[in-house]
Amino acid sequence: MGITLKKGSASSASYSIKGDTLADISAQIDKSGPKDPNDGKRYSGSCLCKADLDSKSTKMDKTVEPKGDKFEAEMWMSGGTLSYACTITMPKLGSNKLSKDAKKEWDRFYKAVDTHENGHVTSYETELKALIKEIEAMRGKGNGSSEKDAVQAAFKNFAEQFKKINLTDRLNQNAAAYDKKNGHGKTQGAVLDAKIK
Repeated sequence: MGITLKKGSASSASYSIKGDTLADISAQIDKSGPKDPNDGKRYSGSCLCKADLDSKSTKMDKTVEPKGDKFEAEMWMSGGTLSYACTITMPKLGSNKLSKDAKKEWDRFYKAVDTHENGHVTSYETELKALIKEIEAMRGKGNGSSEKDAVQAAFKNFAEQFKKINLTDRLNQNAAAYDKKNGHGKTQGAVLDAKIK
């Protein structure tokens, strides 16, 4: 059966900016853009993802074998649902008197930011698929004088391994790696040319 990855509905949010020049708008983005959870700096957009392994859906399997006068158990997660949902925050341009060239640059920039943020969603999904494989490969092992004791020890060992997974940290690390690869969208064109009048 395995662990299933379930994508929730992507939601969107925005923050308002206005200005009559791209330089004004760029300054507002620097002041009002969403903060990155990794470096605390403000950027033009953000994509935050939350993931959760539904404890009600998890299924554990085990094997127990006698070893002399004791028992040895192995336990693993054979089923469950890992759900995730992302929120993309983008700038929303309010009143402005931008020239035709400046408006064209704004539209280009906005599209590039949107591409960058949606790239985060894809990157998160890849990370969570890899995480599922890691969880499915985890094996809790334990020994005991009875089958019950061995199973309890194996479950405790599995739980200790599983506890080391912090979904928020894992997703933040993934976001940082993605941003490092493309300079927070710079290589994708997510830089507003504020010199255009």
